[in-house]
Amino acid sequence: MSNTSFDTLAAIRALESVGWVAAKRESSLHGSPTMPASAGKADRQAHTAMNELYAWVPWFNELTGKIADGNERQLVEQAERVEWRDNDQSSPLLNYGEHNVDPFSFIYTLATHCRYPRSRAHVTGSVADIFGLTRELPLDHEDAFYFPQGTPQNTLFHSAGKGNPELLWKLFRSVVEGIDAVRAQVFDDALNIGNVGPPKLTQALFLVNGREFLPYDKSTRPLLPGKAPDALDWTRYRAAIGELRAAFPGCELFEINLFAYLMHSEKLPVGQSVFQVSTNAHGDGIDHWEEFNENNWVYTGGPAPGFEFDRDDETPLPKPYPLRDPERGDLVLVRNGGEGRGIAVVWRNDYRHESTPETRMHVLWLNKKRDPTGLKQQRGFGRADKIEQAFRRCSQYRPTFEVLDRLRTVDGLTRAAILATLEEYDGLGRDGFLKQYGYATARTRWIRHRDRRYDMKPIWRAAFGHMDGGHALTPDDEGYLAGSDTVQPHLEKLGFTIETGDPDPAISHSLNQILYGPPGTGKTWRTVNLALAIVDGASDTNHDLDRFNRLRFDPANGAGNIAMVTFHQNFAYEDFVEGIRPVLDRDGQGLRYELHQGLFRRIAEAASRRPSERFVLIIDEINRGNIARIFGELITLIEDSRRTGKDEETWVSLPCSQQRFGVPGNLYLVGTMNTADRSIQLLDTALRRRFTFVEMMPDYRELTTLKGVDCARMLRTMNDRIAVLLDREHQIGHTYLLNLRGAEDLARCFRNRIFPLLQEYFFDDWSRIKAVLGNSPFVIEQSVDRVIDNPDLIDKDRKVFERLPDGDPRWTSMDAYRAIYETVRSSQEEG
Repeated sequence: MSNTSFDTLAAIRALESVGWVAAKRESSLHGSPTMPASAGKADRQAHTAMNELYAWVPWFNELTGKIADGNERQLVEQAERVEWRDNDQSSPLLNYGEHNVDPFSFIYTLATHCRYPRSRAHVTGSVADIFGLTRELPLDHEDAFYFPQGTPQNTLFHSAGKGNPELLWKLFRSVVEGIDAVRAQVFDDALNIGNVGPPKLTQALFLVNGREFLPYDKSTRPLLPGKAPDALDWTRYRAAIGELRAAFPGCELFEINLFAYLMHSEKLPVGQSVFQVSTNAHGDGIDHWEEFNENNWVYTGGPAPGFEFDRDDETPLPKPYPLRDPERGDLVLVRNGGEGRGIAVVWRNDYRHESTPETRMHVLWLNKKRDPTGLKQQRGFGRADKIEQAFRRCSQYRPTFEVLDRLRTVDGLTRAAILATLEEYDGLGRDGFLKQYGYATARTRWIRHRDRRYDMKPIWRAAFGHMDGGHALTPDDEGYLAGSDTVQPHLEKLGFTIETGDPDPAISHSLNQILYGPPGTGKTWRTVNLALAIVDGASDTNHDLDRFNRLRFDPANGAGNIAMVTFHQNFAYEDFVEGIRPVLDRDGQGLRYELHQGLFRRIAEAASRRPSERFVLIIDEINRGNIARIFGELITLIEDSRRTGKDEETWVSLPCSQQRFGVPGNLYLVGTMNTADRSIQLLDTALRRRFTFVEMMPDYRELTTLKGVDCARMLRTMNDRIAVLLDREHQIGHTYLLNLRGAEDLARCFRNRIFPLLQEYFFDDWSRIKAVLGNSPFVIEQSVDRVIDNPDLIDKDRKVFERLPDGDPRWTSMDAYRAIYETVRSSQEEG
């Protein structure tokens, strides 16, 4: 027996040990045995973990085990007792004499009667009574009857009574035992019996033992590479089973067959969207993979981080999970942190109808192997984007994607080829990519992916070069000039959204803007999203740090679109724009001077050379530099109306090089400013007039409850006190309290980050620090008597405070943190 789910095996064996399951063979593992009302909670959970999709497997296994334990005469007698028709008519199975009632004909005839609800209930009930079966078939669930059912006109394994029943019985018993018990010659001889061919025989083998055999038919053959052989024999059949096990590692053969059948019958469409979900469903640190696996479902703990399904208010959720988006046929990549758990395809998404803690997304498993992806994802559910590429690089998942890509090949292209081309586009930049693969028209069609738009036709041409043995289309190729109306439907079948519009999206971003606010409010983090959105011409985008780094500007060759610099007290015009710098000769003896071009000049010139692209210069800590000294004449050039190409465009001659210089309109400046360092009112007036300002204050919605401590309420209480004691610009940002997993993390955050910040804010005025921290024990009063022997030397009102020692257990007490915001009645109230 192979690919057994050990948790399921343990659950079934536990039930068998107390006599609740009468199954005779371990191969009957995934059924729904009858369970007495006295079963405990844990046992009921084991029972409900069984899935109706595959309930037929243990039912047929129990039946075939009983047939194998009997003999030819017993099967004849039992077949004669089955109520094959509700009108007392006999089955064709009995029309050719007792000698021809072989087990394969019996099983195949039985499966055929499961085609329709009325006959399946009548016949399976009769068979269960006659053979004394303890397993049950969920007759009310259509999903439980997706297995080979043949055709009523072709159920017998002989041709009008001419066959080889003795050979079939021999093959049947070996199939019940398992694949290693089958002899090649017996299988090959069975294929030569009249009215028996590869699809029919292998379907029957699958019904007898769905864990170790697979149908070799028009459903499963598309999953295999290459052309189907002209003739099947045992060697090729067993090899095909091995190939499919390798392509869908960790999955049972009956799971693979269901996927193949549903794809072939178009009951499962070729979905193209890909999503990712974490097995840490509730953010509780528990890996729910086993539950996902056993129940063929995935789910989340809520619609977004920090929010429950049932809420009294109707406040919009911050970036809610797109739980309604997945449709039947879409892929779901399952992970826990940076480790992959498996690949599934959506079968039914109940989130499309309701969202409650009990809602589930039902899936079919295609891969159940673990493999480190090397990429951690923060959101519990969302579109897979980067995760898909990380999964594709994993050795355990690559074979599954190869099969999926074959199934999803359209016009000679796969989705993987298109995705690889989009990465190439990002690396080359739009101008470089179009120069290599051909320009689009002024009004064009775009591929929308990851909140970015890509030129459709050039992407399509280049994608052929990412196919094995293929090459990018050139003007000499017949398909190079294919019309957009031809290309668009092909790409849509591969799951990509196509838009029509002008090359520059009608989305406006300020050319010069500053994100300002207290420390820890996510200003620098926000610049990543903002820079990518500007480059893409999108209103917003995901926090894709990998792509941000790929787009970083290289001053040496002008590649990339996003540059970053930090201002400080010693930063000057010569560093930012241009200046003369001393340079040692190669021998280190002589000194010479060279003209050095600063980062701003280099990215501005790159933006001028590539006018169809957008460039972003991020200036971190913009308020810490001497603005007049750093910007010089640029303070005029960066105005919107004075950018090159505008009616009031302005050019200057740079003081060192004397070269003509202007600032193009596709260069965006994004600054960050910590208001705890310097108030916005104290900024250079010229700078304030030329920049728009975006305030970023603590966002309490991002915080959750940690072991009974309401982090949002705690931080809000502290900030309210800071605003009264100092000012609102010295509040504490919410990011200090993000991603905390327990008491130790919270203690480290307070000791090493928040407490030093308060000391800086209040210049070690401990009474005010204590006031901010409320009734918490983190500030303790020191007895002056043990410090000074003569108390007359000390003011009687003098108090000395100090911080709680690092090793004190009160740092990890949740009550200590709740005391920050929980009020205590005053003495007047008590009196």
